[in-house]
Amino acid sequence: MYNKSLSNHIKVLSKLSTKNPCISFGIFADEPPVLEEIFSDKIVYPGVSVSLKCMATGSPLPQVTWRLDSLPLPEQLRFRVGDYVTRDSRVVSYVNITSIQVEDGGLFSCKATNEVGSVTHSAKINVFGPPTIRSIPNITALAGEITVLPCPAGGHPLSSILWSRGKY
Repeated sequence: MYNKSLSNHIKVLSKLSTKNPCISFGIFADEPPVLEEIFSDKIVYPGVSVSLKCMATGSPLPQVTWRLDSLPLPEQLRFRVGDYVTRDSRVVSYVNITSIQVEDGGLFSCKATNEVGSVTHSAKINVFGPPTIRSIPNITALAGEITVLPCPAGGHPLSSILWSRGKY
């Protein structure tokens, strides 16, 4: 017997054996994702290959998504994303970047999500080279509301970024 209020978060499995007329129960509680392995900040030279990996657990198994400076990863052949599940129910997700370029640098994030929750890890990948700014999608702002404008910049070292409105 289990608490009815937990019925959305507990799965009760039963199995009836024909050789042994008894019922066995297993209770598996849903668990939010936990990141067990993460990547760290890196400073690299253009042209090298970079691999980033996140390993997550949770029940049900989490889905892992990747972002660069809060935007989806660029759709370029140099970026490869994949994942697999280990025998002990860990989701291993990775991003491989072949021949990284200055404009590929930024804040990379992996986010593990399931029905119970989500968890995110982010780390900065800096690529030596001159400053570069990636374009962003159009943003609609409402009068009187606070709007955050991202500035996805690459290059290393960056001394400063100057914002201006209108003509330079």
